[in-house]
Amino acid sequence: MNALSEARRRYGRDIPDLTPHTAGADDPDVTPEQISGMIQNVFHEGHQRREKLDELAKRNQAIEHLRDGTYWIKYSHIGTYADFSDRANHAYLKDKYPWLHSVSEGLGFDEDEGEKSHGDFETFLASIPHEDWTGFLEDMDTLEDYPLLDEEGASELEMKEVDRWVTEDGGPDLIKEMVKLADNAYDAYLLNKVPVDKVFEWMREADHYPEAQGQGDVWMDMDKFAKEEDTRDWFLDEMEDDQAGWLEQKKLAFEDGAGKQFDDLLKKLAGEDEQAAHVYNNMDAEDVWQMFLQTFSDERRQEDDPYWYLWKPQYDVPGLWKPGYAADKGLDDWKSGYAEALDDLMGKEWFRLLVRNWHRRGPEGHPEFKFEAQEDPDDPGIYMKYGGGLAEEVVYEDDRIRVLYPRNYDTLNYHLLNGGQPQIDEQAWRDLFKYNDIFIIQGKEQDDMLGHAGVRELGVVIGDTDIGLRSYRQPTVAQLLNDPNYGRSIRRMLLRHYRETASRDEKAATILLQLGGARELRRAERHGHLNIKNFGVPVGLFYISKHKYRLAAKAFNRSIHTLTPQGVWLVFDSVEDLTSCFKNEDAATTVFAHDHHDWFDHYYEKNNLPKVEDVIPFLDQSAIQHLREVLVNRQVWFPDGGPDEKGEYVVLTPKVLADYDDATILDWLAHPSDEDENEGVFDDIIEAIQYAGVDILTSASQDSVYTGYVEAAVNAIDGKEHKWTTHPTKKYKSGEAMEAFKVFVPWKAVTDWAEKYQGEHGNAYDGALESLAVDANADTADPSIEHMEAGWRDVNKDWAKENLHRIHDLTPPDPIPGSPDYLDPAQTELPIKESAEDPDDPSAMSGLLSGIPIELEQRVKAVLADSVAGYGYQVSDLKFELTPYVGHSEEDIDASDGRLFNLPPHQQLRITYQTDPETGFDVQTWVFRKVREQVINTLRWYEVKGAHMINPQALNLPDNHVVLYFTLWPVKKPEPAPAPGEEIPF
Repeated sequence: MNALSEARRRYGRDIPDLTPHTAGADDPDVTPEQISGMIQNVFHEGHQRREKLDELAKRNQAIEHLRDGTYWIKYSHIGTYADFSDRANHAYLKDKYPWLHSVSEGLGFDEDEGEKSHGDFETFLASIPHEDWTGFLEDMDTLEDYPLLDEEGASELEMKEVDRWVTEDGGPDLIKEMVKLADNAYDAYLLNKVPVDKVFEWMREADHYPEAQGQGDVWMDMDKFAKEEDTRDWFLDEMEDDQAGWLEQKKLAFEDGAGKQFDDLLKKLAGEDEQAAHVYNNMDAEDVWQMFLQTFSDERRQEDDPYWYLWKPQYDVPGLWKPGYAADKGLDDWKSGYAEALDDLMGKEWFRLLVRNWHRRGPEGHPEFKFEAQEDPDDPGIYMKYGGGLAEEVVYEDDRIRVLYPRNYDTLNYHLLNGGQPQIDEQAWRDLFKYNDIFIIQGKEQDDMLGHAGVRELGVVIGDTDIGLRSYRQPTVAQLLNDPNYGRSIRRMLLRHYRETASRDEKAATILLQLGGARELRRAERHGHLNIKNFGVPVGLFYISKHKYRLAAKAFNRSIHTLTPQGVWLVFDSVEDLTSCFKNEDAATTVFAHDHHDWFDHYYEKNNLPKVEDVIPFLDQSAIQHLREVLVNRQVWFPDGGPDEKGEYVVLTPKVLADYDDATILDWLAHPSDEDENEGVFDDIIEAIQYAGVDILTSASQDSVYTGYVEAAVNAIDGKEHKWTTHPTKKYKSGEAMEAFKVFVPWKAVTDWAEKYQGEHGNAYDGALESLAVDANADTADPSIEHMEAGWRDVNKDWAKENLHRIHDLTPPDPIPGSPDYLDPAQTELPIKESAEDPDDPSAMSGLLSGIPIELEQRVKAVLADSVAGYGYQVSDLKFELTPYVGHSEEDIDASDGRLFNLPPHQQLRITYQTDPETGFDVQTWVFRKVREQVINTLRWYEVKGAHMINPQALNLPDNHVVLYFTLWPVKKPEPAPAPGEEIPF
């Protein structure tokens, strides 16, 4: 394509910021000079773009000008050493700018390719669409600042490489190395069955991922992780038990010639050992099979013993498990390594003892290892100054350590003295040592110049299956186990001892967990010594210490979402589940059931009533408006009223009250004048406000006590945070999640509870953590309600308005002269029907029934209706009796010598009713309190001086009767004060 063709091709392109170089090229009148100008424009633009390329290449940050004349875009190639960002940039640029040339396994501009396609390189550059060229320059600027154009693409390439590497290389390497490092053959067998998919799952949970190596590949040190015991434990916990499959592998090896060679070995030994010959002559095929299994056990007795290994004559075959020794290099025939192992067995003392004692061995399931007491007559300290010698037994010995058991504290003190430790007395012997396992551990050292074997005291370890291993003074158990010279032997000795102990007492699991982690408990479970499910809490705490939260959740049998690195969310059905944490459990039950309202009845006593001015700030606008409504029809003293402003009595009406704001009216009630106070004009309102204040303080105190008890419950179980939420598993029948009470507790507190429980009960706790929290902290919380009673500053105004019913129950007094609604009795017809035969008949008196106001009966019935609805019982035979007090006769008083006297006249009110079924004391108390309030509010012209619940048996009534008794004393109204200028009659 020549320049003229390119100029015509560009004609008419819709590029807003570019003037077409060939505008008018198709015009019939176009001149050669015009065509030449167009060609010059194309060349000019191509020249400018080449200059731009040279400028970029000169900076050598995004583009490099190679020796062959090409322009190579840096950080965007697919060569051997290209990393993920290089490959992502290459794909991005190639897709976005298809006109780029291939340059040195990357992209760029090739002059030769430009000339081939467009005649010359500048024309090629000019042919690039303007928006493409602009975008390309912007991408180059980006590369200069940060060498990555497609971060998402680079991440996708890296993830693909991770998947490939783990599947093909890293995963198999990890499994292979874990099999090689397994502590026993059965674990190796299980680890060899791990699918690669499990490796991805382990990576996600452990947060271990391969890292990019900068050349388009990834790598992670799988050998390092395989050496970590936690890694192998994770995979073993994920694999299903397969004892049957493992036994089948052994049987295959036995039937593939191993059994025949093992039988030949026994014949050979029988030819050399008379006792072995006697055993062999009494053996059958089953004996040979069982002896083969014990000889090639899952765990080596000594480090150089033969073992089970995975034999793979070719790399691409699954492999078979064979006994013996594996060759360092490829071994086509496993039997030569097996034959070498059989030859070595002839020199093993333990093997000869196994054969000789075969028919004297313990029953099936008896532990293989057993400590045998051996006296040490060559001990240089055998005689002591008290003459008895050292009373001790050698319970274990290998090439590095010797372990002794002392039978008395003198012997123990001998070794403590040699080890530079303080000695003990007989009391300490009985308290700490006598009834526990004692291990005096001595480390073997090089022989001295005379050839005497050297030993030094390493430490004393005490084993208590209730609480675990601990050391006497220093060094600690952990320091002994981690000792670079002796630690491995010490751990092996303790494991052997407590594996044997676990066959008799599963409480040894506590120490096995301390020594070997969860895998030791799984091993003991495989041997039938314990059920690991009984140790869910200790195993879970072990996994927590290793930050294995998924395994911990499985051990605890709870949701992993309740576990955090700092602690656990305990989920209770209700806060009431924590009542047993209180010393007074009944009080806590009452509080959490919101049934402690009567704890504050003393607030209702006259001398405890609050001041009106304290209550007023908590009145809402609705209550204030109602007070305005009930203030009418009252004659109030205005000290500055009257013609001469010396004061006058004014009847309050809505119109009068409208002239005063709320603050003024409330001040009348808070600070009544002496005249109004003497007349008792506002007594009913003041009393209602005061009792409303009592209700407010009582309610606030109830809330304060409730929250105080909740905090006490949370603190009792060492909680740091609590909240009400939905239960993660429990639901109502409707399918809606049940409510729950959650408390966050640190792991240290949980560990302390578990240790406390095990110390007190002698066994590990195997229930839910919620129950453990309650059991471990029972009878510890003892809150004092004296510090929980609310004051006015504790009252929430929004909640206070819920306790203003007494104010809303107020009614205005009847109209009096001066009131707009007052009716003169002389002008009002009596409300007696003409047809009534007897005007004095009670039926003609609408205001009274049973001798008391009907309003009181209705209120009492309403109280009983609320109680029935709340507690589910029935009420019948409701009766009201209002009788006057009957005093003693004068004769009786005279004859009593002053012991009898009459009280002032008053009334006695008795209310009785029958319940079905019989109600409890708390229900009756609630009704009594509410009825007492109604009696006080309704019979305002009486003062209630006595209020009691009477035992129905005292009145010869059945137990399902309730009797409420009140004494009513008439209130004497003060004489009205004379009006100013009025004469007082004498």
